[in-house]
Amino acid sequence: MAGGNLVGSLVKALDILGVVARAPEGLRLKDIADEMGLKTTTAYNLVRTLHSTGYLRKTPKGLYALGPKVDELVDAQASRRLLQRAEETMRSLVQALPQATLTFAEAAGTLLVVRLRISPDQPRRLQRPRGRTAAPYSSATGLLFLAFGDAEWAEEVRLEHPFHEHGSRLWDDPERLRAYLAEVRETGVAVPPFANQEALRMAAPVLDSDGHLVASLGASVPWSVGEAADAFQERIRQQLVPAAEALGERE
Repeated sequence: MAGGNLVGSLVKALDILGVVARAPEGLRLKDIADEMGLKTTTAYNLVRTLHSTGYLRKTPKGLYALGPKVDELVDAQASRRLLQRAEETMRSLVQALPQATLTFAEAAGTLLVVRLRISPDQPRRLQRPRGRTAAPYSSATGLLFLAFGDAEWAEEVRLEHPFHEHGSRLWDDPERLRAYLAEVRETGVAVPPFANQEALRMAAPVLDSDGHLVASLGASVPWSVGEAADAFQERIRQQLVPAAEALGERE
């Protein structure tokens, strides 16, 4: 039956991925065929299909290794787990910061997408905004990603959002921005230093086990009347940073 043949081919293809996964340096086509007990022509057709769809790639030595599509699946699964943990973190954090608008954001290409949001007017409702993004030069989230994101990503952002068009009005010149980003890396949080803000905006990095930035946990909190600015900022930091660190430690 055609349906049986199709399923059988799929099972063999998945098994090939398992065989290749156990050989980090890659395998020759003949090695794959031998390991699977397949005819070379059968193995070739399966490997060719997996290669053309990105599930296998050819190394410079001509060996077959796992391809970028497998990495995409792994990343998607990791992102989903991180998002689930972020939900728990934000529901807990809103208890400590009931006046705050909380956000959780991830990079999608050069866009910084707000995946989760909790606002003080609906503290029990975890929002999943559609199409909400953070600006790279003006938002706490954007500045945090510029500070902690890798150099290649930051360069892509600068090409997509030229400084002279999107950042010069806020930062006067690139050197002032670079100095601020160095300060963010030193202090561990981004707090946009713009005047006349009605709320304190702060973002803390969510880092994976290798120290790479994977997300941002942010808070926007109306200034506390009668509380010194430095003390108020430190109080918010003491809640936000440990929450982001704990979220990253489980990544």
